[in-house]
Amino acid sequence: MIKLQLIIGTTGLVVLLMAFSLNAVGILKTTSPFYSIFNSIGAFLLALYALSIRSYIFTVLNIIWGLVGVIKLISILKNKH
Repeated sequence: MIKLQLIIGTTGLVVLLMAFSLNAVGILKTTSPFYSIFNSIGAFLLALYALSIRSYIFTVLNIIWGLVGVIKLISILKNKH
């Protein structure tokens, strides 16, 4: 049986790498709200995973990564109006 923590960690990894990969090949720009959404969701999921395995350094890293994504998303949405 697959553990919930593995599903959360794998999903976070896939979402984060998807944002990075799509940006690297020029499909998704860093100014796109989707880029920030994918980064935030992926990072927060990885933070949950890191916390579940008691990897506190990576928990902090991914919380900060997720917060930066949220701040960037807010900035993008404010500039669209």
